[in-house]
Parts: sequence; structure tokens; C-alpha cells
Amino acid sequence: MIKMKVPVPQAEAILSNIQGRRFEKGMENYWEPCPGNAQSICWLFCWCKAEESDNPYWHRLGIQSQQAFDAIFDKSFHWLDKRLSHEKAKEWRYEQSDIEQEFFSHIK
Repeated sequence: MIKMKVPVPQAEAILSNIQGRRFEKGMENYWEPCPGNAQSICWLFCWCKAEESDNPYWHRLGIQSQQAFDAIFDKSFHWLDKRLSHEKAKEWRYEQSDIEQEFFSHIK
């Protein structure tokens, strides 16, 4: 299980420090301010994976997202990266149905 280690307002403040128009728009649309929301975790995880890009802009956003992930959640991005593929996270990040049980079972 991944839990938020900071209150929701603090998590949102951390995320609002990441400067990128697409990130900011995604935060408005896909960040659900509730502890342990699997889709939100997958959404932020996908932004963390941008660090692998050769493009300096995306690389920077990925690094900032990893730092935010580690500041917000009780498990690190690297911990989750060992358990969750980028493809699976992309599949789950916009899922409309309840995926918590499947997600948390998958990342044990």
C-alpha cells in the first residue's frame, strides 16, 4: 500500500511547484486529492518516467515529479518503479472504475 505522508493541501502545494503547462493541466484534470488514489499515483508515476527522456524539458519535469512523489508518498518512486511498468501505469492512470484493489495487489 502507498499512503500519503503529507496532508492533501501540502501535497497540492508540492505539485504546484512543478512548472509545465501540460503537467499543470493534468493536475487539474487527473490529480484526485484523496489519500492513496491509485489513478493519481499512476498519473504522477507516468510524469516521473519523463526523466528517461532525452529532451531536457521532459527530463527536468521527470526529475521534479520524482522529487514530488518522494515528498508526498510513504514509498519512493524507485520502490514503485521496481513493481509497476510504465505501460501498466499508463493503462490505469485514466481508468474510471475502482482499481485500488487490483493496483495495490499488483505492487505488493
